[in-house]
Amino acid sequence: MRLNRVLIVAVCLLLASSLYASTLEDLLNMPGTVLGKGSNNLPVGQFGVKSYKVEELTLTEPVIVDGQTINAAKAWRVTINGGPFPVRDQAAVISVGGADLMPAREGTDLSVVATITFDQSMLTNGAVITLSYGEDTTVLPEKLTRN
Repeated sequence: MRLNRVLIVAVCLLLASSLYASTLEDLLNMPGTVLGKGSNNLPVGQFGVKSYKVEELTLTEPVIVDGQTINAAKAWRVTINGGPFPVRDQAAVISVGGADLMPAREGTDLSVVATITFDQSMLTNGAVITLSYGEDTTVLPEKLTRN
């Protein structure tokens, strides 16, 4: 009987915590503060990449990523525009300054691909930004410039 109560309490706590946690999808869609934005309008490379935008996101609740809960006050979204970007079995990867960020997701109209990072250390002025699908990589024509 006591074990049943413990299990019920544990399940309730688990459900309650998931009700008040954001997902990666939430972070890809929430408003942010623009920290840097490119201005190139000419498509480049096989993916037709044009430019980028880096935004800071203020988090008010934990984020669940791949089943793990992340307690962070800030996250940063890196978005590349251009395309239309291909939807493939293998996720797109955005790299900044040679560091791969989380697997990226294409927007619904396939004109953007975006990802999230919880570590802003690689988001430095002059960092090279790339978009890769497997071995196919395109370097953005502009380097990262933060406001």
